[in-house]
Amino acid sequence: MRQSALDEPRSLGILSEALRNVHFHVVEAERQFDPAVKGLDLLDRLANHPEWAWLRSISSLVGEIDHVLATDPHVTPAEVATAATRARGLLFGEGELRDEAFLEHYRPLLQQSHELASAHGKLRQVLDRLPEEPEDETARQAAREGWRERTERTLADRRRSGSP
Repeated sequence: MRQSALDEPRSLGILSEALRNVHFHVVEAERQFDPAVKGLDLLDRLANHPEWAWLRSISSLVGEIDHVLATDPHVTPAEVATAATRARGLLFGEGELRDEAFLEHYRPLLQQSHELASAHGKLRQVLDRLPEEPEDETARQAAREGWRERTERTLADRRRSGSP
């Protein structure tokens, strides 16, 4: 198991920043096919257009991480491992959390964009410093369920309080 050399909240923050950087470069690479799309039109496409739906996986992961850090920065090593494992599956096709629909769109863009490939490499370096999930299936599933419950609970709490 990899051990994080950083404290857990900082580790998650660095992961989020690396994921946001990849997301930015993915959007820029996609925009080459329709450079006129920007501003609110771009936001609308990212949120609603079926052709851009594949990007919502990375958007959701970044949103979950940022939301957890903003609402309760007491992060456990298991939560860092769960978020890192999701990123590894999504962007590198590693493990059982592999997302073929995402990878089908993402991999060709890596070949077309030097900036995206660079951001991808930096993300790999970040992930290499973060812990992996436990090998024990029960512990791994418990950590994933804990992350899911935490992100759902904090979102529900914010909605009830009227926070954005």
